Amino acid sequence: MSAPPSPRRRRALTAGGLVLLYLVAWALIRPPLQSPDEPQHLLKANAVRSQPWLNAVPDRFVQDRRTANPLALDTPAVLDKLFFKSFNALAIPEIDQLRAVPWYSPDGPPLASYQRAIATYPQVYYWAIFGLAEPVIRGLSLSPWDATYVYRLVTCLLVAMLWGVVWAGLERAGLGIADAAALFALTLLTPMLGFMASAVNPDAVNIVLCALAIVSAWRVLSPADDDAGTSARVTLAVSLFAAAMTKPSGLQLAAVLGAVAVGLALARQVERRRAAAVVAIAGGVIVAAFAIFYLWQPPRFMAAGPSADTLGTYLVTRWASLPVLWEMYWGRLGWLDYAAPAIWYRSMLALAVASAACLLWRPRRPVPFAVYLAAVWVLFFGSTFAAEFRYLPEAGYTFQGRYLLPAAIAFGVIVLHQVRSVRVALLAGVLTLNVVLARETVRRYYIDGWRGVVHALPFR
Repeated sequence: MSAPPSPRRRRALTAGGLVLLYLVAWALIRPPLQSPDEPQHLLKANAVRSQPWLNAVPDRFVQDRRTANPLALDTPAVLDKLFFKSFNALAIPEIDQLRAVPWYSPDGPPLASYQRAIATYPQVYYWAIFGLAEPVIRGLSLSPWDATYVYRLVTCLLVAMLWGVVWAGLERAGLGIADAAALFALTLLTPMLGFMASAVNPDAVNIVLCALAIVSAWRVLSPADDDAGTSARVTLAVSLFAAAMTKPSGLQLAAVLGAVAVGLALARQVERRRAAAVVAIAGGVIVAAFAIFYLWQPPRFMAAGPSADTLGTYLVTRWASLPVLWEMYWGRLGWLDYAAPAIWYRSMLALAVASAACLLWRPRRPVPFAVYLAAVWVLFFGSTFAAEFRYLPEAGYTFQGRYLLPAAIAFGVIVLHQVRSVRVALLAGVLTLNVVLARETVRRYYIDGWRGVVHALPFR
């Protein structure tokens, strides 16, 4: 008989299970393809057999007629009416109509190639969900409607497993269980994170891989972690490389972690040999990612169009847009077309400011960990703006609040203080915001409210 799991492992399994339930709820509450770029990501996953790693044409991918989902490629009018139009919703007869959409005939003509910026993303995420979802879809003869949910649920499962590993890393990093739980909860309960992590998109996996890399880097830097030997270095290298192989933000995080390690070493907050290990791993990941993928298929950015704004004009523009970016970080859902009432985002701002003040006043131990997280957040925040400005001549304004989610666990530093009432208020606020946005989601997508949600559930 095998030995029972250790308490630490049980807590990690419990954390992953709770995350899975949370993400599945978000995955089922909205119709298919109602997250940013979800149709394109689904089609790219459907097509991995046609271009296993690099695309023949850099910004296009060829559709595989055997697996291409017609809801995404030739979206019926009753589903297409939802995109960007918050005054449209589905009626129950329309849901039945979408359920009846058939797969493409396997002996028809080849499908046209698909040109989108996401064609330049690495294939790791897409191969993972294709390999898990397609056997279920074909084995059970599921419809295109049900197939979209299978891809979502497979993503939820992968993400939840990785968040369980993140929890284990937080415990090994020396955090008390109460502090780890608060940091973990604030990160996961950010509604925009839950919304993106329960959809078919590489952001879902990239966000958690970046969180794991941030925690693992601290384990390498911190002398308080007695277990941080080869295992922590391997976890950092694997998670950071995997993040870079899902989205370019993994490369950004590698540069940020290297810079933070150097800064902490110069400030004598960590040992130089430990900082050197993080820098070496981050540099190695960047070199390897470029050699394997990005050198041959550089990212293509698409936004509002090229802009010739100067740095001064850019800073003024972005300063004026900070309220919108704040709202987009917490939850502007769908195709960024609906949100909670403004009072909820103002309340989150007030709670975040109060929490940051408490952090400065009475931080919890270990204080160096809080300094590290704050540095990662500030540098990731600033480098995202810098990257946008760098690509203004090519892509124009691209920055959305959700682009900061790979560093969401670093933003969670604001709960690592000793003022319990403020910490509880912040966590209660973000939990309530989830409920408010869930209600707004039902209103947004279903004429019949919760009855429509139930009727739209897959596998009926």
